[in-house]
Amino acid sequence: MQLYLEEMERCTVYLRFTRKPRPESIRNHAAGSILVSEAGGKVTDAEGNPLDFSKGKYLDYKRGIVVTTQKLLPRLLNAVRESTKEEEEADSWKLH
Repeated sequence: MQLYLEEMERCTVYLRFTRKPRPESIRNHAAGSILVSEAGGKVTDAEGNPLDFSKGKYLDYKRGIVVTTQKLLPRLLNAVRESTKEEEEADSWKLH
């Protein structure tokens, strides 16, 4: 929660990505997600889906977390998709 609050005070975008999927505790994101949402912001996974806190102790997401304003969300998700596509293409070249 502290991280969400600090980042939202300083900027309008917060991204949290990992190279490989890993479990993230809901305790690290639930309260911050509520506060951001109540303030009019959006918290989603990298595909634009709301974070699902009903799966137990850990979030079920594959790639990353996006925190931003309603206005910036579509453009930011588009940039994330393009970046992910480029990364996947680069990884496929490494296999050859």
